[in-house]
Amino acid sequence: MRSLSLGNGNLEVNFDSHGQIVDFYYPNVGLENQTSGNTMRIGFCLDGSFTWIDKLQCSVDYLSSTMIGQTRLNLGPFEIVFTDFVSRGEAVLTRIVGFSNTGNKSQSVRIFLHQNFSIFDNDVGDTAAFDPKTHLIIHYKGKRYIAAKLVDEKGQGFDQYAVGRKNTDGSGNIVSGTYLDAEDCRLSGNPIQQGFVDSVVSSEVVVAPYASGKLYYWLAAGKSLKEVNRLTKALTPEYAELELSMDKAYWSRWCSRGQVEGLPDAIARLYNRSLVIIKSQTDSNGSVVASTDFSIEKFSHDSYNYVWPRDAAYVVNAMDQAGYPNSALRFFEFASKIIWPEGYFAQKYNPNGTLASSWHPWVSTLQGYLPIQQDETALVAWSLAEHYFMYKDIDHVASFYKTLLKPTANFLMSFVDNERSLPRPSYDLWEERFGVHIHTATAVQTALRCASKLALEFGDDDFAKKCSMTAGELEKGIMNNMVYDGRFVRRIVYEGSDLKPDLVVDAAILTPALMGLVDPYSPVSEKSEEIVHKTLKTRLGGFARYENDYYMRSSQQDTGNPWIITTLWVAQNHLLRNTQQDKAEALKLMQWCAEHALPSGVLPEQFDMVTGEPLSVSPLTWSHAEFVRTVQLYLGKKPFCLSG
Repeated sequence: MRSLSLGNGNLEVNFDSHGQIVDFYYPNVGLENQTSGNTMRIGFCLDGSFTWIDKLQCSVDYLSSTMIGQTRLNLGPFEIVFTDFVSRGEAVLTRIVGFSNTGNKSQSVRIFLHQNFSIFDNDVGDTAAFDPKTHLIIHYKGKRYIAAKLVDEKGQGFDQYAVGRKNTDGSGNIVSGTYLDAEDCRLSGNPIQQGFVDSVVSSEVVVAPYASGKLYYWLAAGKSLKEVNRLTKALTPEYAELELSMDKAYWSRWCSRGQVEGLPDAIARLYNRSLVIIKSQTDSNGSVVASTDFSIEKFSHDSYNYVWPRDAAYVVNAMDQAGYPNSALRFFEFASKIIWPEGYFAQKYNPNGTLASSWHPWVSTLQGYLPIQQDETALVAWSLAEHYFMYKDIDHVASFYKTLLKPTANFLMSFVDNERSLPRPSYDLWEERFGVHIHTATAVQTALRCASKLALEFGDDDFAKKCSMTAGELEKGIMNNMVYDGRFVRRIVYEGSDLKPDLVVDAAILTPALMGLVDPYSPVSEKSEEIVHKTLKTRLGGFARYENDYYMRSSQQDTGNPWIITTLWVAQNHLLRNTQQDKAEALKLMQWCAEHALPSGVLPEQFDMVTGEPLSVSPLTWSHAEFVRTVQLYLGKKPFCLSG
């Protein structure tokens, strides 16, 4: 669980519920976690007594309408505030630590700041060293250098430091390290170590009665010693205060572009947070990472630090609707570079565009099989068309029409079972099953329907007609083959020449209404909605993905854990019906999301049915995107695919 995410598109830093750094991604958002998810501890020495920050009660939040984090706590007579931000132009994290003395006598406190790097996300061959010339602690390996700098208000550097080795248990958890040297309130001064290393720096601040003082701490990342020395040379208390002032102004104006009115305060606050958090999970190259929360690695020995084209398409559509078209344009540029020559996308990609890990087999007895989730390709085409009809920026979209729209649409038309007028089998959006899925079939039909209209805008009439005809045939195929007992089924499975319906209730059966394939008032839509409500609503509130969802399931008595995404799909379905009662129900579900978000506004993937705690990753970028899309629908902004 991560309580804060701060980033600038090249450096992305996550913090835990005590304001401690746990993830430090450089040079890509979501790629090369230079901490491997391990905690960079904070400690204090007051009146000869040492305390780690995770033993204290802390509040962690964003400053309103900014990507600036604040951690607040009390220690004896001190009120302590950490203010954190990532420079917009450089790979530098700034921490301003404020100490307010509420007592009637002068008081000193010493802070210990721990550097816990595993450079290139591995624990082999690192070096950490104190450089007396620059008064920095430098961690480095190969072409990755990270410098730690700590000064007081006069620019005086830290007066204690230590560098040494850390150790792990049999499960790879760090159980000891140089950080323990701080617990006697004095550091050894060891200047260098190689291998599996960590370091600590420390400064003391003395504060007069009813007065305040500050310390300034930076972590600067670069690809050479020369680069980090250049970066850190400019870092002074005056520069930090100026950057903070400018950052507040920048984010205030950035967020004002997406400001919404007429919403309850909690929903408006979460909407604002969602925009900022989505921004933090987006790389400057246009890639959109599913989540930079590395804690999931301990569960699966892999992470969510990847670009799923499906997630990214929904995310950039949310940013488009909120008034931030550049997010989509950068993603389309990224997508143009990673698309396969045949016109489809693989399951997922690393943030630098390389092929990511996968569990879809490359071999099958099925003729024409591909190890893909076809909805991912469809949704990229859909999001491009949605972008165009929202902004009509023909100059920008013209190149993407050739590099993205036509290749993906051609692939989607080729990957069809013409006998049944359905997309050919692929893997589902939950990445668990093979077959013909309602979410996939709807996404393909919608993408081709939108592609047809976009082709007409570009004068590509024959192609428009071809897309429209295929979309029409797919609509017939879906209605003929994917409706059972009056409602949609989540998938059909080929058994020889027969089609077997999968009758497990899945929130994805709402997709045909959400993407405009059917009218939300149609009998099949109403019955699908009814069975989702009856089967998937949880006693915690919110809605599960599908019946007996096994992924991280915490209670065998419940059908599954509630997910933010599926809960908001139910809210969106209510909003499409647009009665006062439906609108009120949608508002309740949005409020449920706001109530269950972390105090900082971070939304997870799902919640534990037993404890009610966030589960899996926090933040999940797609969760925030669906919240933005739901708010926009609540305010009357419908996607183009619903325009008829």
